Amino acid sequence: MRSLPRTCFVCLAGAPQFVLLGFLLLNGMFSMFMSNTATAAMMFAFMVPVLKRMPHDERGCIALALSIPIAANLGGIGTPIGTPPNAIALAQLSELGIHIGFKTWMLHLVPYVFVMLLFAWVLLLWLYPFKSKKIIIDIEDSKPHGRDYWMVLATFVVTILDYR
Repeated sequence: MRSLPRTCFVCLAGAPQFVLLGFLLLNGMFSMFMSNTATAAMMFAFMVPVLKRMPHDERGCIALALSIPIAANLGGIGTPIGTPPNAIALAQLSELGIHIGFKTWMLHLVPYVFVMLLFAWVLLLWLYPFKSKKIIIDIEDSKPHGRDYWMVLATFVVTILDYR
């Protein structure tokens, strides 16, 4: 397997605070379309190699670990399918004659989610500052995307664009 050039990740995401921001944003976006619990479980698998590269006395590791449940819960607010309470709220509003579509929900709540993710980033950096100046992340290139990948991607896009 070949590795992607290290320099492209060091310049963009080598600083620990931007690695933290990346985890917050990625996890928040995933949890908008998956269960926030499933997203958190999935993201811990991505977090372990990063934490292994950090010094044992690094307080920023706490910020990285906390970023997963925080972002998963905040991101779940962004869409009606992000977390089960959203569906319950939509059902209750529908019974009252208030119908909110997927796009309308996202239009109002995604900006809120991103503001809260940025707030969480600042708060985590303040509470658990990093001592390390750089985190090097090696991501190995996987096999080329096959038919299954494109089918899942197309289904995802059609679902989001066509949902009323």
